[in-house]
Amino acid sequence: MGSVESPARKQGPMRFLLRLFDAALFLTVIGFGGFTLTLLLARLHWVLDNATGFEFVFFLVSLPLVIVAAIRRMRITGAIAGVLAIYHAMLVAPFYIGSPPDAIKRLKGFRVMSANLQWDSKDPERVYKIINQEAPDILALQEVTPSRLPELERLRDNYPYWTHYAEASVLGVALLSKFPITEEKRRWITKGVYPTVIATLDINGTPLHIAITHTVPPFSSDWVKERDAQLTTLQKELIGIPGNRLVVGDLNATMWTPSYRDFVHAAGLQNARKGHGVVPTYKFRGIPMVPIDHILTRGNVVVQDCRAGPEMGSDHRPLIVDIAYFDDVREPTHISDN
Repeated sequence: MGSVESPARKQGPMRFLLRLFDAALFLTVIGFGGFTLTLLLARLHWVLDNATGFEFVFFLVSLPLVIVAAIRRMRITGAIAGVLAIYHAMLVAPFYIGSPPDAIKRLKGFRVMSANLQWDSKDPERVYKIINQEAPDILALQEVTPSRLPELERLRDNYPYWTHYAEASVLGVALLSKFPITEEKRRWITKGVYPTVIATLDINGTPLHIAITHTVPPFSSDWVKERDAQLTTLQKELIGIPGNRLVVGDLNATMWTPSYRDFVHAAGLQNARKGHGVVPTYKFRGIPMVPIDHILTRGNVVVQDCRAGPEMGSDHRPLIVDIAYFDDVREPTHISDN
């Protein structure tokens, strides 16, 4: 007669595996907490500065940690995971709060599209298809090279007003508009290959100042300093510009990057994403994860919608914003962006 294994002996290996899982979960939560604390030191190292850009991913990671800890009835682990989830939620949630009412969404406004063309894109035709499909009134392009300017001529009929800064060995910027350009300035706000164009548009009789820029990518300590210096210089330029304004372009910084927060705070700017979500535009490993393309506002403008456009053959997706213009809204003296 064969022997029968007792239920206690059967439960032994399973109990061991569950304890091992619980220990691994606890260490994961502790490690995630330590990593979260290091992000507070992002000003001290360029790697941490880059890591802050994945804040939305960190928020998503925190949620299953809370859920699994609750299922396993691990009070201490669950409490730590809960605190981390709340912290990351506080950084992400404000961009989902404050959507404009339907009455404002129905008002007639104008559309702004910011697009980083990627200078070595292998599929430029896709760009023009998306532009025609989305039909923006104001088109702000980055990484425009002299060789791309002849291609852009096909847009001349729809966008009769142009200004650009694209020269040899320069990843330039271009503004194409359906509205008249009444004034323009071209600035080397940073040394290197990234110029800035500041122009004034006549939006049906009301002026709108727009700065199109592209900052240095933060791929080293020196480059982070250069990017931050560029944002500081642009902020000083904006102080001398009265009235309604937009800052448009690839800032190579997200809403959680310390220098970005300093910039919008000092310049009194509002991110168009407010109330519309995080809206990631830059692709990491082929997936849009990082919101480094921005349209920032100040003055008598209300954002009706903000979204990422379709794939256009670049490592960025375009950022598309619909704006209503209010002449009777007073310009705030200061706006703090979270």
